[in-house]
Amino acid sequence: MRATLCLFCSILLLLSGGMIYILFREEELLLYSFATDTFLGDIISSLRRAHFGIGMPLWLANSLPDGLWSCSYILLMHGLMRPLGPKSMLRWAIVIPLLGATSELMQALGLLPGVFDIIDLLFYTLPYILYFIYITQNINHHYGQRIGEIS
Repeated sequence: MRATLCLFCSILLLLSGGMIYILFREEELLLYSFATDTFLGDIISSLRRAHFGIGMPLWLANSLPDGLWSCSYILLMHGLMRPLGPKSMLRWAIVIPLLGATSELMQALGLLPGVFDIIDLLFYTLPYILYFIYITQNINHHYGQRIGEIS
């Protein structure tokens, strides 16, 4: 996939996650208060009132943005790191999913404020797992190499 297409799709996923976060989550959250303090405040208020009664299950509204943001980052790294090869792509793509998963586990242990949610953990990690499978299968199919054999 070309780098510009990866960048475009990454931005689209990032914005989609932000819109779900702003439209369907409670108003006390950081991104919501940041957005309403800007020129976007009136637009966001209008969108929250006019989302046509579309409901979203809480688990989806709370966790889907995490997964979309994780996918956004992975796709961005895919586009930027592709010239450096599959190992670099995989190494860089794991950073945000790993940070998200680590923060969830730290919440479970009481080392970080917040509430541990297994669904958040799944939404952070599943995109990378699928990406890893995609990259390794692509390498095996096209080059007949396993990931450990690639420099």
